[in-house]
Amino acid sequence: MQQSLEAATNLLTKYPDLAGIIANSSVAVPAAGQAVLQAGKAGEVKVIGLSTPAACKDLVHANAIQAVQLWDNIYFGQVVVQTMANMLSGVEIAEGYQFEQFPKAYVTADNFVMIGETLDFTEENIDNYNF
Repeated sequence: MQQSLEAATNLLTKYPDLAGIIANSSVAVPAAGQAVLQAGKAGEVKVIGLSTPAACKDLVHANAIQAVQLWDNIYFGQVVVQTMANMLSGVEIAEGYQFEQFPKAYVTADNFVMIGETLDFTEENIDNYNF
């Protein structure tokens, strides 16, 4: 957490007109929010990223983080297992492939399986989640 806090603080110092920070780990999001709060830039510098609602709840309410995202682990696991089962059965998984059981999942032009939408936690709904 300390390293992420220092990195975000350094960004805010080096780039005083910075508009936003996209943090990509569960500790980097609250650290970036804390740095924004300490710099007095809550609401001015937007922070989003992957973390848990519990780690970010107070900072979301302080407007130091605008949104926290997570993937749906159960859905993700089901898509991965189905993809592997299909591949082992000789089914080609390529662009345009449609997962019958998982309509949000799709395959990109460069053959990446995308699982679909994230769960988004914002000021409006973050209090509904306790993990």
